[in-house]
Amino acid sequence: MASRRNSPSPQPSPSAPKGKVWVTSIIACTIALGGMYLLRQLRGTAEVKSDDQPKDQPVLKAMQSGLQQTFQGTPGTTTSVADLIARMNDESLDLISRRDAARTLAGLDDPAALAALKAMLVNASTSLKTAIAEGLSGNHAPAALQLLLSLLHDADEAVSSAAIQSLAQLNPEGIADFLSNVLFDSNAPAADRAEAAAALGESSQPGAYDALIRAITTIKDDSVVQYALAGLGKRPLTETNEFLSAYLAATTTPTADKVAALEALANSPNQTGAFLLKYATDADPAIREAAVWAIAASGNPGDVAGQLSALLQNETNEQVRASLYQAISQQPGFDAAPILPMVAKETDAATRLAGLGLLAAASRAEPSSNIATYFDQNAVAELAQVALQSNDSSNRLLAVIDLRRARTPGSNEALQEIASQSTDPKVVEAAQAALRTARVPATAGK
Repeated sequence: MASRRNSPSPQPSPSAPKGKVWVTSIIACTIALGGMYLLRQLRGTAEVKSDDQPKDQPVLKAMQSGLQQTFQGTPGTTTSVADLIARMNDESLDLISRRDAARTLAGLDDPAALAALKAMLVNASTSLKTAIAEGLSGNHAPAALQLLLSLLHDADEAVSSAAIQSLAQLNPEGIADFLSNVLFDSNAPAADRAEAAAALGESSQPGAYDALIRAITTIKDDSVVQYALAGLGKRPLTETNEFLSAYLAATTTPTADKVAALEALANSPNQTGAFLLKYATDADPAIREAAVWAIAASGNPGDVAGQLSALLQNETNEQVRASLYQAISQQPGFDAAPILPMVAKETDAATRLAGLGLLAAASRAEPSSNIATYFDQNAVAELAQVALQSNDSSNRLLAVIDLRRARTPGSNEALQEIASQSTDPKVVEAAQAALRTARVPATAGK
């Protein structure tokens, strides 16, 4: 893999020794949270015993004092703690009900609740452990923190990842250092490193941004670099603009990492459309497709409908064209009239479906328009045929989605036909779900 050290970034700081990288930051997090981090936990065991008490009483008092500043007690609940414990322990109940009870108990500062959770963790399934870890995300009580910290090194990645996410949500002082050490620990499970990168992307604490930049520019594991890029994409573009511009321009940056960096901007809290459009004309179709895809996936890219429509006029790559149709269809008030002739000429199946999806969105926005008339008279029958006869299962489902999106009388009738005639259970389920939410009744006798 090409070196990333030529990309602009802070100089990497020395990494902590393997196997010890979490210790210092976990202690710092524990002190800030007001919890007790056991010596046994530092040695990597997940066992927590009630007789393990810190020997330094002044430190414990300081922990408890800090805790009182953030912990406000547990609000009243409509179900008693005893009932919740019974539900969690009842193996005859379905797993969802037991998970819900465990998650609720984990949010309570109640000795009985936390004792029951501690007992449950001894032999709990992965699903229940994960629910407990998730529920502890808002509980600052010392006993709750002991449970959460005990789950950080659980042998199951799903559990340890949930614990990392919950600890990040508590956002204690020093959490950025802890997350950075997890991200840089080559012995940590991949899921934990991914969770740490995601949490760094959302952290407002000092050091979070620098940790992601250092990971991107120094770590040699492609998958971890892409975790860090995903985390960086969650941060404000006003903060990341300079680095990303240089990173994307660098010839030493692998194409796959450029694609990851662009796609990650779909999760930016800022409008990124104008920034992404700069890469929608790149010579590499993979870069163009990633930039346009990010615009399509973004909740608020800004008003770029006109620029996207102009790009569609000259784009020759089918994947990029499909993404352009999708991106335009997400733009409020886009003009479908000049796009209709292009859709009509599409020959690639996936690209054409994306174009028909754009017409479906336009039909729903303006049900009395010429676009809606065209859709009912031409697109509906085509989409129904795809849903019933295509050899591609993805295209069959996409056709149903397009019909559902249109909400025209003709599309509703087609969905009824698909629901009754399709032999694909997933297609039938999708059509039936669309009919349950349909707002326009089918026209009788048509």
